[in-house]
Amino acid sequence: MTLAGNLVVNGNTQSSSRLTGAIIVAGGIGVSGNVEVGGNIEIASSIASTSTTTGALVVAGGVGIVGATYIGNNLHVRYANPSLLISGTGEADEAKLFLSTPFNNGQTNKTAIIAQGVTTWSRANLLFCLNSSEDNTNATSTDAKMCIKAITGFVGIGTTTPATMLQVNGVVTATSFNATSDYRIKQNVHSIFEDASFNVDVLRPVSFINTNLGKQDIGFIAHEVGEHYPYLVNGEKDGEQMQSLNYTGIIGILVKEIQELKRRVAELEYK
Repeated sequence: MTLAGNLVVNGNTQSSSRLTGAIIVAGGIGVSGNVEVGGNIEIASSIASTSTTTGALVVAGGVGIVGATYIGNNLHVRYANPSLLISGTGEADEAKLFLSTPFNNGQTNKTAIIAQGVTTWSRANLLFCLNSSEDNTNATSTDAKMCIKAITGFVGIGTTTPATMLQVNGVVTATSFNATSDYRIKQNVHSIFEDASFNVDVLRPVSFINTNLGKQDIGFIAHEVGEHYPYLVNGEKDGEQMQSLNYTGIIGILVKEIQELKRRVAELEYK
């Protein structure tokens, strides 16, 4: 049947199968224009998709979807240099990728990766979020356990405001830690052995409760060390960021003092 004009079907019979409804077509349908459907579209075929040209529904062009879409199986994206875009509509929006388990029938999502828009040019903080509560709340940016800052690339673990390339708010355990000490990164090298200004007398070892860790600890107060060795301290006293101390640098002073003590003991024994 060929129609030169419009086809209007006034029947309102609901379709409950391929053999019921206002229009029943046994063969194929070719449509060169748009098709607008006011109700649901159900595809009864169970043909599995193994490529972009197989399956119960094959679409050659793009697909625009306004509402929520639920996929009951795996989602495969196959293309040369493929990409999966999750985008907000504003520069300050949060684009979220939820990773969910079956709790609450999959309606509660405790794990999320969030791109948190912060400025122009679509730059965003990247947050890895875990919601550990036992309720029906989804993971949000306030549940961030790890953060990569938008412009600096600074990484924070246990903090979303890292001030250095890597900042960890908590205990770090490693089988080994090696600090770069190659001569090629050092200039104006001189021995401190004969320099009396490098001594332990100005250091005040203290015992304290570390409020971040909730435990007893021993060490130094950063700003007190900074009064004598400012290059061993990062940050300012009472500044926005917590001060940190290069404890490794103190080793050089301790070794120098031990060497001096050994020299004096040797002189006394010689006498």
